[in-house]
Amino acid sequence: MKMFQLDINQSQIKTFFPHERIKNKYKILEILLEACRYILYNKRVVKSQNQYRIILYKEKTSRLIFIGENKIYSIVFPFNITQITSEEIKINYRNILEIDSENITKPTEITNYK
Repeated sequence: MKMFQLDINQSQIKTFFPHERIKNKYKILEILLEACRYILYNKRVVKSQNQYRIILYKEKTSRLIFIGENKIYSIVFPFNITQITSEEIKINYRNILEIDSENITKPTEITNYK
């Protein structure tokens, strides 16, 4: 089992821990895509003491676990993740579509128009 762990910045807490209940698939998709962006562009930590963090367990079925001050929830992670170097990570969907900032922004914009 491979594990990626990241601390969540103060500016991203509302994205991953919204005040309202997560009621629909659009919100889950938005959180999932923003988590992909966060994983791609932020540094991993080995052991975190931060109250807010994201943990990605990579197994046969991978899961994203969001840990907050008073809340813990998880989402299935449907993408493949590959660590190229200690700093570079690639995310793709079934080795067909590479997940990058452009491929994250377009679906996120569509979900905001719901």
